[in-house]
Amino acid sequence: MNDPTEKEIDDDIHRSMAIFQRAEVGPPIPLSPIRPARVLLALDGSPEDRQVELLAARLRERCECQIGVLDGRRPEERSDAHAAELAARLACDIVECDATGGGFSRILAAVEHWNASLVLLTCPFGGGFVDLGVDSVGTDIDVLLARCPVPLLVVRAPFDEDAKVLDSVKIVFSGENLAASLAVRWSLGLLARKGHLTLSLRVSERFADQFHDVMESIDPAVPVDRESLEHALAGRYARIHSQLLASSPSAGFTYQLQVHDDREERMATLPDRTARPPLVVLGLPDRDETAWVTDTLRHCPHPVLVVMREEYFRVCRG
Repeated sequence: MNDPTEKEIDDDIHRSMAIFQRAEVGPPIPLSPIRPARVLLALDGSPEDRQVELLAARLRERCECQIGVLDGRRPEERSDAHAAELAARLACDIVECDATGGGFSRILAAVEHWNASLVLLTCPFGGGFVDLGVDSVGTDIDVLLARCPVPLLVVRAPFDEDAKVLDSVKIVFSGENLAASLAVRWSLGLLARKGHLTLSLRVSERFADQFHDVMESIDPAVPVDRESLEHALAGRYARIHSQLLASSPSAGFTYQLQVHDDREERMATLPDRTARPPLVVLGLPDRDETAWVTDTLRHCPHPVLVVMREEYFRVCRG
């Protein structure tokens, strides 16, 4: 069999791109919000436990969810009084599990035993943001990102107790993301009524390289600049963008789209602490590709929700 000519390869690329574009045509299908039914609040004894308690209260107000409190520390560090006091303030139950260790092993066991749909915890777990800063997210978070079957809502730095964290939600995707639709549905479920939703698209180095390769195959003479990269990335999310535009008036939230070149502008800047803290939402497309998510967690002081890719979520939940 003869090898395909360069023209035949180019024609195949054109046809593939045309099929993709046709798949995005049509009226936007409404995205159904996802709200957690059972939120597992994992304590580590750090000052940030107060922050996860405040966020748990906000979640219950918004989602009418059940809260379970777990002391996630190792046996020698646990305090029945600490968990009991917090559970009493939230008027919720204490979650028990048979795991002998602490940290990620105890949290994973509790997720399965209690059938949690969301885990709320500090980051780094057991360390404290003030002590470690941007240097680490901690081993427990690393393992949970790889093995936890439900989304993680992590709290990095202290925020104002009066802050209405769910009033503003910022969804951040770097390049294409197979967890995008699920992450958006979780964002709609957590966003407060009359809140503000931002879809922030960031051109990653990987996306730029892939786009350069495709364009070079089509026409090497066509230059690829920053504007074309941002336009191409926005095109990948055109359907989600149209769905959010269509949903915002009836659902009662405001919406905006942002597109940035992540190679020149990092999200990882520490904003003014007096500013209204948003809930940042990330999609984790693959358990083997956590570097960008981990880097964002390291630098972002705001609460961050990490939603895993839909296929992995369904498999792990059985």
